Amino acid sequence: MRWIALVVAGGIGCGSATTTAPAAQPLANTPAASTAADPIIDHLRAYRDDLCECKDRRCTRVVGKTIDTWRSKHADDIDKHRGTSAEQQELEHQMTTCKSNANTAAGADPVWTAMQRFKTEMCGCADAKDADCAKRVTDEMSTWASENAGNWEDTGPPTADETQLAQQLAECTTKAMMAGMQQPSPPSGGAQP
Repeated sequence: MRWIALVVAGGIGCGSATTTAPAAQPLANTPAASTAADPIIDHLRAYRDDLCECKDRRCTRVVGKTIDTWRSKHADDIDKHRGTSAEQQELEHQMTTCKSNANTAAGADPVWTAMQRFKTEMCGCADAKDADCAKRVTDEMSTWASENAGNWEDTGPPTADETQLAQQLAECTTKAMMAGMQQPSPPSGGAQP
């Protein structure tokens, strides 16, 4: 997960060590060039089936990238079709449900869980305006990243959820660190210039 390395490296100045993911296998249910009456529905059914076969977050990312590529190539046709088909809306709902189920079925992703924990802790530091707390969390993140550098795969660009989590972590880190840079208040009760 390149985004984890980027968050850790960008946020605390630590190097990253990612591995390259193996080449993605063709998706089992994805149709080739469809000759059916409704190729959009055919593709959505196939992608739904692929997502519903997923057992983990990595699989949903691979299928999701394939869906995104297909959608970008056929955006105009999909937009013309959108809203005219109750079946299309139902298929997209089923795809979302299957993706969500797969992402949580095999238990929490340890990298995702760790990053959520770091974000929660860092935002607590920011709320408390505690730079020492932020330094402690930053040190924990660095240690965790070093110890787990070989335990995640580079699955390509971050998802929207991963990007949002990284942004929240960065915002809280900045806010917490800035608390330590604020000037102390002038002493009370003294002579004013």
